[in-house]
Amino acid sequence: MSRRIITVGGGVAVAGIGYYLYQGMSKFAIVARLPVLTLGQPTNDARSKTREFDNEASKKVAEAESKAKQFKQDASSTFDSSRKDASKKIDEFDNKVEKKTSEAKSGISSWLGFGK
Repeated sequence: MSRRIITVGGGVAVAGIGYYLYQGMSKFAIVARLPVLTLGQPTNDARSKTREFDNEASKKVAEAESKAKQFKQDASSTFDSSRKDASKKIDEFDNKVEKKTSEAKSGISSWLGFGK
């Protein structure tokens, strides 16, 4: 009789442990699949954040393009004005040199008797 109690008691204990493990594994399987279920499909929040980021990035790119165009125009106008100033200074110098050259020629010619 005592042997039967030990056998039945052991069987019940093994069945209890098996049932406990079975319940734990099914809960573990549900918990393990939960991230896959939530990450598998993007939520509306994720979609809206993606759209928001996309819109913000597009605005910043457009702003950068606008600043680049403005910088290009400023640089071009500065270059043009500098070129005009340099050309004007060169013309002034050239005229001055020609004037002084003609004065020098007339002076030399008058010394030699070829004056005007």
